[in-house]
Order: sequence, then C-alpha cells, then structure tokens
Amino acid sequence: MIRRSAARLSLSILPLLLAVVCWPSTSHAQKIDVSQIGTGTATTTGVFSGPTGPNNESYLFVVNTCSPSTEYGQVHTQNATDDLTGCLRMIPGGFAPVANAVSGYCRNELNGSCNGGYFQSICRVNSSLCFGNNSVAQDLSSLTGVTLIGQESDVFLNNTTSAGAGVALNGNFAVQPTNMPGYAVNRPDFNGGTGQWTQALWVGDGATTGTAIQIGALTRGNNQNSQNITLFGRDSGGVAHAAIIGADPVGDLILTLPSGKSLQVPNILAPSGTTLAVPTVGANLVSDKAAQTLTNKTINFGATSQKSGTGADTNVLTVTPPANAGSYRIRFVMSVSAASAATLGWTATWTDSNGNAQTPTNLALTQSGTAAPALTFTTSAAGNYYGYADIDVNNAGTNIVVKLTFSGTSFTAKVSATVERVI
Repeated sequence: MIRRSAARLSLSILPLLLAVVCWPSTSHAQKIDVSQIGTGTATTTGVFSGPTGPNNESYLFVVNTCSPSTEYGQVHTQNATDDLTGCLRMIPGGFAPVANAVSGYCRNELNGSCNGGYFQSICRVNSSLCFGNNSVAQDLSSLTGVTLIGQESDVFLNNTTSAGAGVALNGNFAVQPTNMPGYAVNRPDFNGGTGQWTQALWVGDGATTGTAIQIGALTRGNNQNSQNITLFGRDSGGVAHAAIIGADPVGDLILTLPSGKSLQVPNILAPSGTTLAVPTVGANLVSDKAAQTLTNKTINFGATSQKSGTGADTNVLTVTPPANAGSYRIRFVMSVSAASAATLGWTATWTDSNGNAQTPTNLALTQSGTAAPALTFTTSAAGNYYGYADIDVNNAGTNIVVKLTFSGTSFTAKVSATVERVI
C-alpha cells in the first residue's frame, strides 16, 4: 500500500512522469490512477515469487527498456521487493546531461521544513536490519576514466547569515547503545573484494577556513576534558593496545600510553649540514610510565647533522632551553676525512644550576680506537672522534651552545651535535 502521508513523495510531478514512462503489461506492475492522488490511496497486491524469482515491483516506472532485476543483480545476489521503482536506461540521444531514476523537488515558501526526499525504516522484529537509505555506485572492470561517488550531499549557499552543515548526524537515543559509531568506515569486501579505501577521511586543499577536524568536550558543561582520539595497534599475539590523545579543560595536551610503552619519534634528525631545533612541547611534559601521566618536565631537543667543517666553529649547534631547571646531555661527533697538523677539539657553553656561566676551553674528546680521551687531538690523518657531557641548568633559559675548536694547518670534517633533555 502506498499512502500519500507516509511516502512523502513529491506527487505533483507524477502526471509529468506518467506522460513519458512506458508501462509493462506484466501482472506485477500497475498504473497509478492520477485522479486518486491527494484524494485517496492506490493499492496493489503485486507478485511475490520468492528469492529465486525476479524483483517484485508494485509500481514500476521504466524509461528505455530497463530491468530492475538485472540492475539490482549487478550488486546483490538475492532479489528484492520494491514498492515504488524507477528504472532508467540513459542512452545517447534524447537525454539531458543529468538523468534521475527517482527525484523529488521541494520549494519552501513558508516557515517549515522542506525535504526533497524522505526515507524511513523501522525495525519491528528481533534480529532485523533497517537502513534509512542505501545507495550504490558501481563501475565495470572493462571501463576507464570512471568517477564513482557513493553518496553526494551538495550545499549551495548564497547568504552569509545562513548556517547548517554539509552532512549532519542527528536522531534520538532513548538509551545508550554499546556500539553505535557516528561514522563507520569498513573494509570494502562486501562481495569478496580485496581492495581498500585509500583514505578514510580526506580534506582537500582550501576546503576549510583553517580547522579540518574539531573535537568538542567530553560532556556538556564547564571544566570538561576533550573527547579523545584513540589509536589502536595489534601485537604479534593479536592483542590490541591503545594510545589516547586528548586535552584537559585548559587546553593542555594529554597523551596516555599503555603500561610500559613509550613515545617514539623516528627520523627526527635534519638533513646533512642543517640544524634542527625542536621546540618545547608544553611547559610541563614528560612520560611517567608508573602513573601514565605527563607532568613536571619539559621535552627539549636540538640537533645538527653532518655539518661540513674546515675551521673553528663557534656555533655547531645552539639550543635555547625553556625557563625551567633541568638536566641535559650534549653529544658531539666529528668524522675527519683529511688533516694536516690539525689540533682539534670541542666545547660547549651553558649556565649551570647555580646560575654560573660555564665556558670551558675544551671538553673531553675520544678518538675511535684510542683508549684514553683527551681535551684535544693533533692529527694529520683521517679519523673519527666523539664526546659527551651531562650538564645541569637553572631556570634562566640561557642558550646551550656547542662549538668546534681548531688550531694548526688544515682539516676537513663533518660534525654532528645533539642536545637533549634527560630530566
């Protein structure tokens, strides 16, 4: 049975449709009496031949010899019962650039809600499955240059005061479901497919005014953390582990890690010959595995990778620590490719935990393959050298500067240095 109040179709266009459609003379299709529209109901018993028979169409609109059973069978292996069906075969000649098998047009000229189309599905028995809307776009394997859009929602806006959303998920939950995501991106293997989506979410260049993703507070009201982003991984035994990213009520970043896990930042060094100074991440941030909280420390890191050197260098690396007391480790590496009576060394300057400026002439340097370190080495050959220094600094935020020292004739080398906060 089709009822005007339930179907909510734009029935004003049906007389136009009836003028152009071809009605098959089969027992499972019936012409709608236009005189009934708006004054009563149109009913049909249809023909229901079961899952092995053709699609069952109570009311069928056909343009250019189109078979619903054939089209539906391109995607589904079972058949379907349709209440109102439009089947359109778009062929060359006689068609506009756009063809709609079913369409609805709503022009709003009063203070009310105008829907171009409305679909509703209610499950009334156990273990049933309901879709408010189900659309499919498919190509053929022999084609090229095809564009497929499974669902398109267009908004044409001409007024700066208009508001809304491109896609809005609303509804009414009378209870709290245990599993009901707003958006679910599943692997596209409905009929045994082996491919995957290239991205679950893609935001094009210039699509927004600046915010691609915005996440609100955990609940309504004041003094609330943000909702979280949960990242899952699965170990070799199939056990899932989650890291969680969120923000506290005042905007501090919260990173929660599984017990015994750590924060990893691979490939952080800059290209050869350049300096990388990673900025401070928050005023109070360090991983505390015992409590799984981030508190009381600041991560600060700087690096210079394989900088070319042929003379003394008073700025191999400069790192500005935050204005917090802390301990840092300085690392120095030098690979000499050629030298002639060159006296080489390294040093650093900083302000210690007592507020005293430290400017040693040289710091201990070790040559690979040599047992004892020295403050300097005099060489006329290639060689590899390294040195470390652990320092404490006060809360002045004074620069930590790593330097290369040289006297003598000549040398050629590549120099690397890092400064990292330990505690």
